[in-house]
Amino acid sequence: ARIYHLPDSTPPLVAVSMVDLSDDAALAQALDARQSVAAALLRKLPVGLVVQAADGRILHANDAAQAILGLTMDQMVGRTSIAPRWRSIRGDGSPFPGSAHPAMRALRSGQVERDLMGVHKPDGSLTWIDVEAGRLGDAPGSPVYASFVDVTRAREAEVGLTAALARQATLGSLSSEGMVTLGPDLAIVSVSGSMARLLGRPEALLPGEPFVEWALPEERAAVRKALEELLAFRGARSSWGMAIRIATGHLRQFECRGINLLGDPTVAAVVVSLRDLTDQRRAEAALQQAKVQLEHQLEELSRERSADMALGQLAELVQHCAPPTQLHDVIVGSLGALLPGVRASLYVRGEEAVEFWRHPAPPDGGEFLPAESCWALRTQRTHVQGAGSPLRCEHLGGAGDAACLPLVVGGRLAGVIVAQPGESPLPAAAAQD
Repeated sequence: ARIYHLPDSTPPLVAVSMVDLSDDAALAQALDARQSVAAALLRKLPVGLVVQAADGRILHANDAAQAILGLTMDQMVGRTSIAPRWRSIRGDGSPFPGSAHPAMRALRSGQVERDLMGVHKPDGSLTWIDVEAGRLGDAPGSPVYASFVDVTRAREAEVGLTAALARQATLGSLSSEGMVTLGPDLAIVSVSGSMARLLGRPEALLPGEPFVEWALPEERAAVRKALEELLAFRGARSSWGMAIRIATGHLRQFECRGINLLGDPTVAAVVVSLRDLTDQRRAEAALQQAKVQLEHQLEELSRERSADMALGQLAELVQHCAPPTQLHDVIVGSLGALLPGVRASLYVRGEEAVEFWRHPAPPDGGEFLPAESCWALRTQRTHVQGAGSPLRCEHLGGAGDAACLPLVVGGRLAGVIVAQPGESPLPAAAAQD
């Protein structure tokens, strides 16, 4: 009986052949059967098998080897492992010298050699093979075998997984979120790399610290209460905000969400996720400030536009006025548009320059303003009472903010507009205008 171990098959096989040696005919028949079984096994195995001479020339290749390498027997027989047409590469993409092929190494060392190799097929596609080679005999000149399997799919999956993990690590390093696990005593068990990066501290130094002490002293009571709510029962959830002083000394605002997973044997911890909201809060504050500024600018622009329109309409109307009373009516009618939110009155010149009367005349027959009681009338310049000015017009009683605006028409003093705060404080710019 003979036993053959085939370790390169999937699954590994053991072939047993037995012969009756009672006569020569039976022995010859058994030997032929044994060779037929071995040949059939070599053809059917999904493992590529190549036999090479001591100089590296390929002597034989089974069907699987031809299929994996994309070559026929005629194309392979006589070639060597060091032939440049293989364009072999290592796992890192660098060239794989033919002299470093496992079969060539096995010829030199006499040991079983193994390696991962990428081989280009004639159609240009790349096939990854896991190669194992060894001598078929103990003598230095013995042929060698090289068995290999196609691991292209596994290799591509591994590369894809590596790339995915690298992307995840990169995104994690840029993330504004971190993770912390706490024990029943609320001490830190572990932290994520992104959390350590956000804090600017070594990840290995953080376990064991009381999580509550990350908060500012004035916030620790609220944080401790939120954590105690988490410990109340398994599966409990809680959320809170807290400011943390990072390694640089700056304060960062975090939104925290926790869940009690102490009852989960795979986790057995309180898990807290922390999201850095500092930049978001700053952006929101900047946006709000910009919004307020824009609204203020639009309001100013609207007021300026309204004033320009009112002044333009007033100027057009004044040009078409004939008697002075008509001019006065136009001015009084325009005061609301020129000075919105301001209580304004017009005093026009009477027969004598020493007194002015209110236009239009009130129902009681008139209201007069002596010229000597008003700084604007005496100086023929706008006078603003208040805003730090020590000068007070007598006709205003000396109290409150007000403005007196003289009207000069054709070089002659025609009247004065007296403006005082009405629904809103008197705008200084409007008074000066």
